[in-house]
Formats: sequence, structure tokens, C-alpha cells
Amino acid sequence: MNLEIAELTHRRRNPLKYIPVVTSLVAVIGLVVTVMQSYCARTDELRRNQENQVLAAKAQSLNEAQRLESQIRTDKEELLRFISDDKFTTARVMFLLDDLNGLFNQLSNRADVFGSKTNADLERQHIADLLQTITWQVSFHEDRHIDFDVQALNRWPLYRAFWIENGPSHHLLLSSKYYTAISSTYASERDCIEGLGFDEQRRIFISSSANKQCETGLFPTLVGAFKYRLEMMKKAGKEDFVRNELQLFASLTNHCKTATWLEKQLLGSSNLTKATAPNP
Repeated sequence: MNLEIAELTHRRRNPLKYIPVVTSLVAVIGLVVTVMQSYCARTDELRRNQENQVLAAKAQSLNEAQRLESQIRTDKEELLRFISDDKFTTARVMFLLDDLNGLFNQLSNRADVFGSKTNADLERQHIADLLQTITWQVSFHEDRHIDFDVQALNRWPLYRAFWIENGPSHHLLLSSKYYTAISSTYASERDCIEGLGFDEQRRIFISSSANKQCETGLFPTLVGAFKYRLEMMKKAGKEDFVRNELQLFASLTNHCKTATWLEKQLLGSSNLTKATAPNP
């Protein structure tokens, strides 16, 4: 019995009985490895898909940016036609300037999304320079020439900023274009313009002269655009500039009622000197 007890106490372990446990453990490890491999494969595939999508989006964005830049060039070339094409309307100018603003906004949005650099700011300045060139080229003896200037001031901030910041250039433009056209029109329609006043209720110019051709002629258009430019300068704090230009306008038009009306509108008084104002 002692021998049997000793044998039972020191029984040798049978390794075969661990085979099922080892087999199960190997199976579990294999399953875990398979799952990890599958997960890594799916992660890699997802990453590659995302990279491909980003590359495709960038390629599409580049193509769209090139299309936008091409349309900008086309619009600029069409704007140049304004100089030589007498049928080029103010409505077309408005459309092109609005379209250019929209194109630049789209181009800027694409640059922001992908962190890319564009020359949009430089191109905007080039268009402002182009608008100046066109303004200097036209004669200001047609309504559409004056309307072009007003629409450019309204729709292109860099064009407007140039005239605000450069008083001598602004005065030179007024002298070369506006005052030349005003003097010419005044000489041919003097009686009508001398009696020309502004009806505040109806918002139109009315002449007391028997000959009323100036009421719907070039002169009211010139006065409206001239007033807009001076309002722009007044808002920028350039009141001395405004006063000097009003004095020149008054001297060119023999201090007519329109000159008095302009002074009241812009300066709130009508005390401009009757003498010819000196050049700024």
C-alpha cells in the first residue's frame, strides 16, 4: 500500500493530455493573427483609397482652377473690346466685372481647401490696371464711356482704391476726361445747362430753358459720374480735394445752378468762391 501510495503521489505527467489545450491555443492565436492581418489589410486599403480620393480631388481642382484662369483671361480680353466696339454695352461691362469677381472667389476657395498658392491678388491688380487703361483710352463723349467708369468704381475695389489713394492722378483724369467733356458740352448747350436744376422729388435734371436737349443729353451723365467720384473721395476723408474740384467745375460752367446743387450735396453749403480755383 505504501508503494501504491508513493506511486500515486509521484505519478508521471502525461504530455499527451495537453494536446487539446495546445491545439485550441494555436487555433485561437491563428484566429487572432488572421483578424489582425485582415484589419491591417482593410486599413491599408482604406488609406490608399483616401489618398487616391485626395489625389483625384486635387487633380480635379487643378483642372477646375485652370478652367477658371482661362475664363478670367477670356473676360479680360473681352473687356478690352470696349475701347473699339461701339456696340459694347454697359450691361456687358457689368456682367463681365461680376463674372470676374465670382471667378476669383471660386479660385480663392479652391486655394484655401488644398492650401495651394495662387496669384489671384496680383491678377486682381492687373485687372484694375486694365480698367484704368480703358478709362484713359475712351473719349468720355459717349454715355457708355462714363458708365464704364462708374461701373468699374462700383464693382472693382482695387480700381476705386487707386483713385482714392492717388489724388494727382485722380485730378489729372478729371481734367483730361471729365472737364474736357463738360466744357465741350457746356459750350454747345450753354442756355440749356445754365437753366438746369435737379428735381429732388422726381430725381431728374430739369432745365428752365426753352431748349431742353441737355436734360437727357451727356451733361447729366457727366454730372452724375462726377458727383459719384467726389462722394467717394469725401467718404475717404479727402474733403480738400472735393472742394477744389467743385471750384473747377463751377468755373467751367459759369457757376450754374448745377454747380450750386453739387456743392450743397457734397459740402452742405453753397459758398464756393466765384474766382477760378487754382489747380490742386
